[in-house]
Amino acid sequence: MLYLHNRGGFTEHISLFETVKRWRASSASGSWAICSLMMYSWDITEHGFTQR
Repeated sequence: MLYLHNRGGFTEHISLFETVKRWRASSASGSWAICSLMMYSWDITEHGFTQR
């Protein structure tokens, strides 16, 4: 899981992930939530993190 990798500046990503996750849970538009998660994953990749 992403939050198991505790590195410098990663706290902000955790906050973003929690926000997206909570928003997705209360959002009626699942496809838009998936798109947001894909964009989040891309941001993680640019910072040298992985989803695995």
